[in-house]
Formats: sequence, structure tokens, C-alpha cells
Amino acid sequence: MHWIKYYQLGEHWDHDHCAACGTMFCLHEKCDSQKEGYAVTEDYQLGEDYEWVCRSCFEEMKDILDWKTVS
Repeated sequence: MHWIKYYQLGEHWDHDHCAACGTMFCLHEKCDSQKEGYAVTEDYQLGEDYEWVCRSCFEEMKDILDWKTVS
């Protein structure tokens, strides 16, 4: 996983949710949401940045799920 600023994957894809807790990732100023997070890398079966995880869930689960960060 890598830490990056959230961005929309497509024109009609305006938000995502943390894969663990459901916290929203969104760029709209009206959204009370995460603007950065951990995203999967190109190794992920559905592609890079397809799944997102918030900081608190990453810290809580990284040892249990053997999550690693890359630069």
C-alpha cells in the first residue's frame, strides 16, 4: 500500500470508502471526508488505487493483515 492524496478514478466515480471501516474519501469541499489515505498498489487484482484504507484502520490492522507500505 502507498500513502497518497485521494483522487477520482473516473468521471462518474466521485468518492470511495475505507475498505475496513467505511469512512468516506471524497474531494468535494462539502464532504466531511478523508482527502488522503493508503491505496493498494499495481499488484492488486483490480488495479492500483482501487481500494483505499484510512490511516487509523491501516495502523490498527497492518500487523494483523501483514500490510506493508511502499514509496
